[in-house]
Amino acid sequence: MNVQPEEQQEIIEEFVFNAREYLQIIEQGLLNLKSAENNDLINQILRAISSVKVGANLLGDSRIERIAARWQTNLETVRYYSLKVDLKLESLFLELFDALDVLVGACEATFGLAEDSAVPVIPETEPLFEAISAHLALLRNQTPQVAVKPAVAVEQKIGELKDKPARPEIEQTMRVPVKRLDNLSNLLGKLAVKCRSQKQDQKHFRQSLDVLLNQVQLLTENFRASHPLSEEMNQLIEMIQESASEVNSLASAASQVTEQFAQIATKLQKELTSARMVPFAEIEQVFPLASAVRKQAAECGKQARVKIAGGEILIDRSVLEHFAKKLLAHLVNNAISHGIEPVEVREAAGKSPIGQIALGVFQQGNQTIISFSDDGAGIDVERVKAKALEKGLITAERAESLSPQDAYELLYHPGFTTKDERDLIAGLGVGMDAIRTELSKIGGGIRTDSTRGEGTTITICYPNHYHSSAQPVKH
Repeated sequence: MNVQPEEQQEIIEEFVFNAREYLQIIEQGLLNLKSAENNDLINQILRAISSVKVGANLLGDSRIERIAARWQTNLETVRYYSLKVDLKLESLFLELFDALDVLVGACEATFGLAEDSAVPVIPETEPLFEAISAHLALLRNQTPQVAVKPAVAVEQKIGELKDKPARPEIEQTMRVPVKRLDNLSNLLGKLAVKCRSQKQDQKHFRQSLDVLLNQVQLLTENFRASHPLSEEMNQLIEMIQESASEVNSLASAASQVTEQFAQIATKLQKELTSARMVPFAEIEQVFPLASAVRKQAAECGKQARVKIAGGEILIDRSVLEHFAKKLLAHLVNNAISHGIEPVEVREAAGKSPIGQIALGVFQQGNQTIISFSDDGAGIDVERVKAKALEKGLITAERAESLSPQDAYELLYHPGFTTKDERDLIAGLGVGMDAIRTELSKIGGGIRTDSTRGEGTTITICYPNHYHSSAQPVKH
């Protein structure tokens, strides 16, 4: 099939968009597979992997198709033999997920669809599949197999189908690029301005018309009082009055049409705003949060999990994408590198060995508020002061009177870090400064709160009028 470059890019965009949705389903399913009580979850994962495989086949990407097909076989083995997923198998499956995620990212980079145009390094999956096959064989030997008579199995299956609730009617949807929604929003904004201008012009016209009618009335009364009017003059005055009355009626009708038009434009604007809203949980489609937390923790020799609160809350798609693409990686890096403690330190402090990161969202007035918190060690204010003194950012006198909140503000200074050694993961001192810089461009804000030994919370505010196509706010 001879595909033109533009058409090829559309095919890639469609595949990546769908694959990101399925990858989110796969990752969330894998993280809950150990506690699954039946095959519903594994069936859901299998359907998602199968969809990725079919999409890759249509795209002609044999690497993704082969990995998805082999993984599908592995999961079918787990389902067929009713194998209990343990920590080892979960870890292997998550590594396979990471490889698949990288391959989908490679599609974006190759065709220039990703912000980072560098093509990612494709991991070697053969050793992974060998390890998975070996572990599945081990689990099969440990799992007692119960023979089920065919007739009994059929009856059980019929019973399960009867017990399943009827599928709810699914609302039809279609995908529209955010850029197109931005363009529509801008056009509706211009339309609203035109409506307001038209209403103002009509108001001035009515005022001028009223003045004209009053002047005609006064002229008629004064002229009749001092001069007997001819028949022709009386007819002329009546014609002027009738014409003015008709113009007045037309002006009233035009005002009503303009008012109705303005109401329709307002309703359209509300509907368009509603169309831009997406559940906060879709952040996983833009940024693989659970995977990023797990990989970052592993690199730092720690353990951490993330939980999203308020995933059903609707926020503007532009806010979601800006936060996920511009800020979230810095927040994850900061929380794990600086906040979450090593396992032995947490256990000694009476904490769970697995650090907890919480991400939440809510609406407040004309702002969208996103909170990112960890249950780590919290911010050592005295250490922050010492580093600020060392860098010459504050004086000794200022350090003595510095409040904790003022000390937290120092963390946003360019190049500031509390690490003694600068390393590639945590000590470059660009994370928090980069977040504030990005937010300042759009009129957003950020605040840090922390309790020593309990954790840190970063609160980020987005103005609700922010759209990805909007111009930066100048301060």
